[in-house]
Amino acid sequence: MYIDVEDYRIVNEALEELHGELATQSQIAIKDGASEPPFASQLRRLRQIIAWGKQRLSENDDYISGDLSGKVPGYINAALQLAQHRLREKARMRQDEGRPEAVVAAILNGCEKFSKLEEVFPGPPDEILWQLIPPPKKANPDEASTHAFISYIRENEVAANRLAESLRKKGVEVWVDRDSIAPGSRWKREVRRAITEGAFFIACFSAEYSSREKTYMNEELTIAIEELRQRPADRAWFIPVMLSESQIPDRDIGAGETLRDIQWLELWKDWDSGIEELARALLPQRRG
Repeated sequence: MYIDVEDYRIVNEALEELHGELATQSQIAIKDGASEPPFASQLRRLRQIIAWGKQRLSENDDYISGDLSGKVPGYINAALQLAQHRLREKARMRQDEGRPEAVVAAILNGCEKFSKLEEVFPGPPDEILWQLIPPPKKANPDEASTHAFISYIRENEVAANRLAESLRKKGVEVWVDRDSIAPGSRWKREVRRAITEGAFFIACFSAEYSSREKTYMNEELTIAIEELRQRPADRAWFIPVMLSESQIPDRDIGAGETLRDIQWLELWKDWDSGIEELARALLPQRRG
């Protein structure tokens, strides 16, 4: 099959972006105590596909030819999905800038081209890479999600449920994994979407969390920190809550700051007054 060289350049750039994000997550996992580097096979395969693509791009042909399906469909599909996401974001920016409709339409036509290319590579994107692709943002700002995502470890499930119920009684919409994911859903993708589209992210820290070597909550924190870096620094979004006496993890959030630079709430000292304070922090922004 043949793909226009400029189209494949975008695909290869998407593959490089996925490789970079996966490598970052691998480094974070090692820093957090992983016994061996995760995603080693995915990173190795991505490097092979990217190198192959760069070699073909350097040949100065008008088209990239060859059996791309032999380069693992799931990886190419993930790059196609990411390329479409980037083009949709570009079209939205051009629209916000007041550019002519023809400019926006041309970008979306390119997006449609990548969508059709997916038919050449049957099968879903690689599961690991699929989790790295940002979920689509809502086109209408009035439809933006208003929930507060609650992140916790299983040992603190009782306290997390109590927190959720306490906030609901105050009129706060909350998102908790145990009752917010429909049967049959890709739960990891639903978690990522709920974090990035949420109005707030509540991180529940505790002595139990501090004693854990591994927990999926660390993955949620990674996604949340990535989202936090893209949000305005003068608006609260990431809210650390202490369920018991412990330490906030000293994780980098960019610009020389860590999670410890964000004001936390010591809920364990006085539950009722803590809930009142937390509700005041959540409700005004969501109604404003």
